Amino acid sequence: MKTLATIRQFLIVLSLPVMLFGSNGYALAASTTGFSDVPSDYLYYDGITYVQSAGIATGYPNGTFKPENPVNRAEFTKIVINSQYFANN
Repeated sequence: MKTLATIRQFLIVLSLPVMLFGSNGYALAASTTGFSDVPSDYLYYDGITYVQSAGIATGYPNGTFKPENPVNRAEFTKIVINSQYFANN
């Protein structure tokens, strides 16, 4: 079975309705994400900025987000838990 996209891209796509229809008080950051591997013209820049500002995904300690890498089970679990916490607050 062929995957549609990496899980990060999937999560970014899931965040699009929230970005379009309201973010419960979380505004998109106007500045750069701070990730060395996410330029401002990157296709998913707005989504990455959103999940970062909402605390759903924070990237790696070395200052990268690695948007093209697959997500492992531990990362996926943390993202799901963080997004559920965000949705319930």
